[in-house]
Amino acid sequence: MKRWLKFAFGVAVASGIWLSLYLKNLDKNNDCEWYLKYLPLICVFVFGVYSLTVVIYRTLTFNNCEEAYEELLDEIKMARKDLIKKGVSFEKNCKSVEKD
Repeated sequence: MKRWLKFAFGVAVASGIWLSLYLKNLDKNNDCEWYLKYLPLICVFVFGVYSLTVVIYRTLTFNNCEEAYEELLDEIKMARKDLIKKGVSFEKNCKSVEKD
């Protein structure tokens, strides 16, 4: 099952449970408990805080790939040398990876 289907199913189940509790308390004419009235807003707020926390944490712990960077630079140098052998000329004023 895809992740969004699981999420949609969970939201549908939670909404059904909340709606049944909310309507059950409405029939009693006791102006419904505050937590039932504002539960959807509380859930959206908690989800937002959780999402923001995950984004900030993953941004702060993002790894730099020094090996991949060096490997990419080497591949660029090799491609540049190969292109020069094949007759491609590069402008002098353009920034290059290789400082000749």
